[in-house]
Amino acid sequence: MAAKKLPPPPVSPRALRTLPVFDGVSSKVMEKLEAVAAPHIVERDSMLFEPGQAPTGDTYVNFVIAGQVGVGEHTEEAHKSIGKKAKAELFKKVGQTWAVFAAGDYWSDEFARVAGQLCMYGITETQVLRIKQADLDAILAKHPTVKDRMKKHAERWMHRIRYMKENGGRDEVFDFYVKNGFSFSTRTKIRQLELCIDCDKCVVGCEERHGFARLERFGPQVGLINFSVSCRQCYDPRCLIDCNFDAIARDPVSHEIRVDISSCTGCSVCARSCPNDSIFVYGISDDMDHSLWESQGKKVPKKVATKCDRCAGYDDMACITACPTGSMIDATPEIIFGIDTSKTVDNFSDTRPFEQGYGAQATPRVLPKILYGVSAFLLALCTAEWVFRRWFGETFLLPVFSEEVIGSRVGEGFTAGQGLGYWLGILGASCMVSTLIYVIRNRFEKESAFIGSKYFWFSFHNALGVLGPALVFLHGNLSFATWSAIGVHASLFVVASGFLGQYLANQLPGREYANSKDRSELDRAINQLSQGWGEHTRTVDLNAMNEAAKKAKDAEAVANMGAIRFLLFIVLDDIKQLLRLFHLRFVKLPRSSKSKAQKKQLYRLQRDRMKLDRRDRFYKTAGRLVSQWRLFHIFFSIGLFLLMTVHVAWVISF
Repeated sequence: MAAKKLPPPPVSPRALRTLPVFDGVSSKVMEKLEAVAAPHIVERDSMLFEPGQAPTGDTYVNFVIAGQVGVGEHTEEAHKSIGKKAKAELFKKVGQTWAVFAAGDYWSDEFARVAGQLCMYGITETQVLRIKQADLDAILAKHPTVKDRMKKHAERWMHRIRYMKENGGRDEVFDFYVKNGFSFSTRTKIRQLELCIDCDKCVVGCEERHGFARLERFGPQVGLINFSVSCRQCYDPRCLIDCNFDAIARDPVSHEIRVDISSCTGCSVCARSCPNDSIFVYGISDDMDHSLWESQGKKVPKKVATKCDRCAGYDDMACITACPTGSMIDATPEIIFGIDTSKTVDNFSDTRPFEQGYGAQATPRVLPKILYGVSAFLLALCTAEWVFRRWFGETFLLPVFSEEVIGSRVGEGFTAGQGLGYWLGILGASCMVSTLIYVIRNRFEKESAFIGSKYFWFSFHNALGVLGPALVFLHGNLSFATWSAIGVHASLFVVASGFLGQYLANQLPGREYANSKDRSELDRAINQLSQGWGEHTRTVDLNAMNEAAKKAKDAEAVANMGAIRFLLFIVLDDIKQLLRLFHLRFVKLPRSSKSKAQKKQLYRLQRDRMKLDRRDRFYKTAGRLVSQWRLFHIFFSIGLFLLMTVHVAWVISF
């Protein structure tokens, strides 16, 4: 326990040889560098410099051996957190994060002189080797190749920052990556929202295996990727430091951070220290199994802490196995966020996985494509057969019940009560009944495990859920004049509610993210345009700031609106937007500038901005529908099966 409180041993100067920048440098030169290199520790949540704090004395070049140092916009909140002992998490409190120096990177103290409003801070405990700039220059004077390599490294770093600024959304992705602690995480569990059906089976599977749920579904989210709240196996774990009972430690074999529940007292110190809030504390009730503590002669605690250790000791991870659609995966944060300095800059912090979904890259999803393809082929074949038999007289594709076609008149087709129409009805009803297999597989998980994966039956459910009602429509020759037609039309609502609900749930987050990214780019363009204007344009900016504040208040009020009132609000807000646009073009802009080109450009940008605002409101409206779609789907499905049962019973009886 005492060893946890000790600082790490100082890094050896020989570690310079491991840095890529010194590849190929002779041992003689490296020995000279090692002789003047001094080890240094940058503590986590420490501030290296703030705006206006230029270094005094000797200037050093700092080579990072292990750990991370961040560069971001300075804020008052970050300044106030300096020196706090309890969960300062300075990396979360700076403004926009622009860079992270990790192993192999280096910076000069001269950076503080030109950093402007930026600050530099320790994200994790960082081991650094420092060399005086003068000593480094003297040693490398006869080695221009190394100096050129260092210069190119710095140029790539600056180019990457400029590229992120100029390509909308990448800077936000990178900032999210650092602010949420992914930069020092080794693993993360993500839900691919284009696949997730909100069944909560991942959490249930985890709880059934371990007794307590070790993850939560709803964590930080960017577009179509949701990062579940679960242990990320940080390489600089803050949770290990403060435990006074040695109940949490890194496993020497699997290297997973694990909690020994039998030694845990439920003091919650580790949970409070975790920057990701991924350690959960549960109460121990009297009706729970106490044998773990009683067998060791220990007192049963009132609470215990638990966390994800990626199901150490098992052959699989319960949450991933329980997911019926393959939505939940265990991944490396750098891959998800595209944080790889060895790749070209256009791949850095790529926004496409968050807009289009990561699933297409991580999960090929061949199975549903095959099932949907077979289903579509059968539907097309049956539809073509119906068209030929009804509209082309004595013509058919399928060599079954040909007697129905011979001698038939154009426009008759086949009847629902006999021949091909009868069997299409049976086939369609069988397809719809078969969709219940997924319901059984989902509800009775253990008892039905022998029939195959939930992912297969979910894909099967979707494919037959469309094919079945379509065949029933053909079964009735698209002529429905009896009471049984109610069930046929109910199938439309079943298919529509299932398809629309799943489509909205799977597509909305990515579209909302892309829309917000486009708005950020437009705002940046508007700000750049207004910077060259005079005092009148600054008045326009002030009005924009007041409007933004008003929108923030409106958003809070909208969150508590009922559905009808919300739709009315959307309509009225659209009218207000048009009036604002009219006022901007014919009143505000003529007073603010004499330049017609500037007025035209600003009007166009503001018009596009309002279009994006309107699209955002549409997405929010659709988002409200998503929360209700499953209820409609279940309601109409139950009604459909009841009517189908009555119809079949009626046909058999009469």
